[in-house]
Amino acid sequence: DMQFAFMSGVRNYFNENVEFLKNQIGNPDGDDIPNKKFYDPRVWLRKGEEAFVDRLKQAFKDLNSKTIYNDKIENTKKVLETYDIKNVFPKILEVYKL
Repeated sequence: DMQFAFMSGVRNYFNENVEFLKNQIGNPDGDDIPNKKFYDPRVWLRKGEEAFVDRLKQAFKDLNSKTIYNDKIENTKKVLETYDIKNVFPKILEVYKL
C-alpha cells in the first residue's frame, strides 16, 4: 500500500508534466526553454514522498492512532520540560562512568 502510494505520487507528477519531460530543451512554454527543473529526480522523488506522507496520515486516521501519537508527543515534551537537560547529561555520564 505504501509503495503504491509513493509510486502514484511519481506517476501523477509524470502525467501532469509529460510535455516537459519529453526533451531536455523545448516545451509548451517555448522551443528554447530548458526542462531541467522538471526532470530533476529530486523533484519527482519529492512528489513520491509527499504522496507517501499523505497515505501515512490517512492510515493513522483510519487506525484511529493519530491522537494517540500526538498525546505521546505532548507527554514527552512535558517530561523534557520537567528536567533541566544541562543537569541530566552529567548524571548519565556519572552513572555509566563515561
